[in-house]
Amino acid sequence: MFVLGAAGCGPFVSAEPLNAPVRPMHPKSVREVELITQKPDRRFVEVAMLHISSDKLDLSKGTLFEKLRAFGAKRGCDAVLVVGRSDSHELLDSSQPSVGYMASCIQYVDERVDERDVAAAP
Repeated sequence: MFVLGAAGCGPFVSAEPLNAPVRPMHPKSVREVELITQKPDRRFVEVAMLHISSDKLDLSKGTLFEKLRAFGAKRGCDAVLVVGRSDSHELLDSSQPSVGYMASCIQYVDERVDERDVAAAP
């Protein structure tokens, strides 16, 4: 599991691997990563399940979604599919209320060839 953040220090983000990517994943800019709430029409693979949680109840949903998108960009996701709300996390102190969301890091199967993959091929 890959974790970013710490309890009490802002949003806590974690990723649990699900499926192997169809091609190597490289970090990308946040602008390149779609933030979606419905499954896309394109074929895709769910590479990892993402979870974001914060004990700062004043953070907006949009702020948390953008942090998920930035986390996905670092992992090389083509899109972050928000799948639902999750208001608890086992790593946070259960005496503090928290707000959270679950999302999938997805990679499109029919995505164009990445120049970095071509350069790395034997």
